[in-house]
Amino acid sequence: MIKTMTLPGKDELISFLKKQGLIYQDNQTDEQSEYFLERVCENTKECFLCAGKPHTLGIFVPDDSLRWGAIKGKQRIFFYSLCQKCLKLKGAAVMVENKISEFFLRKEGGS
Repeated sequence: MIKTMTLPGKDELISFLKKQGLIYQDNQTDEQSEYFLERVCENTKECFLCAGKPHTLGIFVPDDSLRWGAIKGKQRIFFYSLCQKCLKLKGAAVMVENKISEFFLRKEGGS
């Protein structure tokens, strides 16, 4: 499943991630939440497909997180951004999913 929204500022991103239960929860330290936030910001600083100026925040949540390398009981979530041009591409969602898939396959293969 892929969801997108206009790329928020950092305060809006923090608010969104809190509402989703991804950061600053009782079971997390502030350091864990800040690391997660840092990773999201790093992944969204440029367009995922062409490295252009980001416009839209994308969130990929696979139907089967175990297949994507998550630990049993955990959900794999991948944040990315797209520029206006790539967002309008026919098949952009498939291209994003394929690129994410390549990343995880490469990671699992040790390359």
